[in-house]
Amino acid sequence: MLAGFFTGLFILNPMSYQFKEAIFLQNKEGQKILIHDDLLATGGTASAAAELVKHHNADVLAFTFLIELSFLKGKEKLLPYTPNIICLTRY
Repeated sequence: MLAGFFTGLFILNPMSYQFKEAIFLQNKEGQKILIHDDLLATGGTASAAAELVKHHNADVLAFTFLIELSFLKGKEKLLPYTPNIICLTRY
């Protein structure tokens, strides 16, 4: 879900992975991006999204997740992008 007010030229990058689809919208270089997903497991999906953000010269402000499977240590894979990683529930 996207919320907020967007202006200017956007770069649309539809991508498919696993069973989901995502669209990346970027307004301008240097923009700060929040990456949200329902589940943090190995960190592969979120790190791929972070790489896409870096590719477009933007910065990852934070990652947010509803659930973290902490025994898979996905959080460690995301720390190079930002220390701001928020998980509502941990298993």
